[in-house]
Amino acid sequence: MDPFLGSTTLFFFLLNPFLMSTLLIDLVQGLTFRSFVWVLFKAGAISVLVWSGFATFGEAIFTQVLQVDFEAFMIFGGLILLVIGYRYMFVGVKAIKELRGEGKSLVGSVAMPVMIGPGTISAAVWSGKALGPLMGSLSVLVATLLLLFFMLVFKRLYDHEIVRHKAWIESYIDIAGRLSALLIGSFAVQMIYTGLKDWGFLG
Repeated sequence: MDPFLGSTTLFFFLLNPFLMSTLLIDLVQGLTFRSFVWVLFKAGAISVLVWSGFATFGEAIFTQVLQVDFEAFMIFGGLILLVIGYRYMFVGVKAIKELRGEGKSLVGSVAMPVMIGPGTISAAVWSGKALGPLMGSLSVLVATLLLLFFMLVFKRLYDHEIVRHKAWIESYIDIAGRLSALLIGSFAVQMIYTGLKDWGFLG
């Protein structure tokens, strides 16, 4: 697979539009389309700036600024993703919504931890390393735009008068999210394994 396409696909998968739909279902229900667009695009812009920083400066942010090994972040971030995937798989959307908390800022609560998390940060670092800072940042931007497009289509369909069975749509999204949680869990295990291997604990 083309490295750019592979990086973009991985990033879009980690952003997980199905999981995002359930996490933001209260915003989908409670905001007008215009307000929803505004919140989503501001959160997306903040997230892209953060990811582009990690794609540009890579592991140096951890080793030189934060004074921690990137492998330590990989292991801890993998554990967090593993817990998220497990809770979503077996508990469902009610448990996952706790991630957003009760933040006063809608934009802030959407950007972090919903969009900016250990998986996407790791992917941004890998994208920058594999593609270079410019193409890595572009890959992140394309994946984010695809996510925003998916979310806006979902919001429009949800609001449309023709859609009468909203409960069915929510059930479908929940099932799809649970299935994608299996893949998130697999990626989490890979992060932990890679961190341990690069740190020298595994041969």
